[in-house]
Amino acid sequence: MDKDSQNTQGTLLIWCDIGTDLGDLRCTFAKQGWTVDAIASKGELLHNLEHHSPMCLIICDDPERTRLEVVLNNDVTSSLDDVPVIAAVRQGDVPRSVKAMQSGAVTVLELRAGECIPKTSSLIQAIDEHVRPAQDWRNIDPRDLIVRAPDSPLLGVLEVLPQIARSDAPVLILGESGTGKDLFAKVIHELGEQRDTESRPMISINCGAIPENLLESELFGHVKGSFTGAHEDQLGLLQAADGGTLFLDEIAEMPMHLQVKLLRVLQDGMVTPIGSREPTKVNFRIIAATHTNLEEAIKLGTFREDLFYRLNVLPIELPALRDHPQDIIPLGDFFIQKHNANHNTNIVGITHETRSLLKRYQWPGNIRELEHLLERVCVMKQSGFIERDDLPESVLNAPPVVHFGLDVPSEGIDMTDTLDRLERTLLESAIKKADGNKAQAARLLGINRTTLVEKLKRKNIS
Repeated sequence: MDKDSQNTQGTLLIWCDIGTDLGDLRCTFAKQGWTVDAIASKGELLHNLEHHSPMCLIICDDPERTRLEVVLNNDVTSSLDDVPVIAAVRQGDVPRSVKAMQSGAVTVLELRAGECIPKTSSLIQAIDEHVRPAQDWRNIDPRDLIVRAPDSPLLGVLEVLPQIARSDAPVLILGESGTGKDLFAKVIHELGEQRDTESRPMISINCGAIPENLLESELFGHVKGSFTGAHEDQLGLLQAADGGTLFLDEIAEMPMHLQVKLLRVLQDGMVTPIGSREPTKVNFRIIAATHTNLEEAIKLGTFREDLFYRLNVLPIELPALRDHPQDIIPLGDFFIQKHNANHNTNIVGITHETRSLLKRYQWPGNIRELEHLLERVCVMKQSGFIERDDLPESVLNAPPVVHFGLDVPSEGIDMTDTLDRLERTLLESAIKKADGNKAQAARLLGINRTTLVEKLKRKNIS
């Protein structure tokens, strides 16, 4: 059959163990408009690449660790053309992950113990984020990955991202945990990639998630015999990022002695693996992120001042979710749609009362906490609307969040007069909402009734 005569743009090729149960995967992907074809050999792979047009290729590493090597062969690589490759390797096998990324995989997923294929939800997310038809890729604005309301404060940040992406200068993303720093890093990388004719790698590492004694080897690599357990050469992530982007999440967790080595790499553009005396030239764009106040960390002696200034060329500060509550409902609707697909549920939406409760909660865990809550509700409720009774006590009992929208003008203010007028406004609003009932108005304000009466008398409010 001619390659162009069959419309298989929505077909995913997956190379996994013979006999792997793909029933749930096929069922879930069918709802996305995708079909799944399993292959078990290099011959089948080449046949499919020659006669069909798969949307992407998913390679699940086998116990003999041979499949990735097969795909790396020139005869296979040349047949892949523009077919994106998603690799799945055993959990914790960093060298294989690095090798897969260097060999052109758009992303690497983990295979946990006993798994032959990645989780369906991980595959869907990987395809949503990394697999795009080549003819449409450059017409997509990566900023659309950021879910927001039309009046979101994030619009100001999104507006400057193209200018930031046009430069290779270091970027430092600041914000509380769960605010989406990793997603903004990805958007910057993709905006920068659109200016190039070739795909560039993005290597990400969480500096706080890897033990200190392993982090140096992961970043800088090592040569065989350089320390106990170094049975073979290992390429470091700094070299793997060559020509692309290195994203260092939670940079404040990096030990001081590694901060010194990283600074030297950023200054000289050379990496020396552990146990080697031969430096290798590298050229990558660095994006760092942290929830820590680095200026305070400098004072405490836990972060190097010179590294801070090296990274803080293009700073971006992301607001906490409580500071952009207008985005809570759009994010909620997005997460419901996402987890309906992931868990085969049918949640319709969020009731009006529940929306109000979500918007008044402070969200100390930010967007991550919101997503996890809604995922839990999707799994437990299965269908229908998310209602008040589906929310945890922490959300139900949260005090209302008051957004005054105050700002200090450049000419300054009379703070005493401003606070006096603000107090009068709150008192009058509470009395109005309580229909003149002073006890109820006091409860709305969180004060005693006698205190409310005194304030009303003092301000001559009837």
